[in-house]
Amino acid sequence: MILAIDLGVCTGITYGTSIEDVKVDCIKYKDIPKKFPLFLDIKEIIFEHPEIYKNKYDTDPNQLFIHMYILGYIVGRYNKTMKVNGIHPKIWKGQIPKTIHNQRLLDLYPILNQKIDHVPKTLKNHCIDSFGLWVWYSQNKQNRNIITL
Repeated sequence: MILAIDLGVCTGITYGTSIEDVKVDCIKYKDIPKKFPLFLDIKEIIFEHPEIYKNKYDTDPNQLFIHMYILGYIVGRYNKTMKVNGIHPKIWKGQIPKTIHNQRLLDLYPILNQKIDHVPKTLKNHCIDSFGLWVWYSQNKQNRNIITL
């Protein structure tokens, strides 16, 4: 089983072994220790490696501290039993605008709408990213740009 994580104030998570059985959710970073599922059969974790571009701050660079907190918690909890990998966003999804990328995923995988139906509309983009990352990693485990921790 693979766990894909889109780090952020609201962290998108996707886990499963196939498109049909995959679970998709969003957890606020402050709730990670209480609400993060206990995974007994996860073999690999893939997370979107944060990237800050010079002179371009779409998000607050301080959000990296939240990313470190979340990733530290997850790696500390699971790294002894599974492989933990990171990938830069431009590698797995290119530099396509988020709205176009998200719509492509929803069009390619109509089942995704059902899987994120319970998530508030403003947080769905985190779930869609984690799902897209899960799909990409499932098909590209040997990519040389993957960073293993």
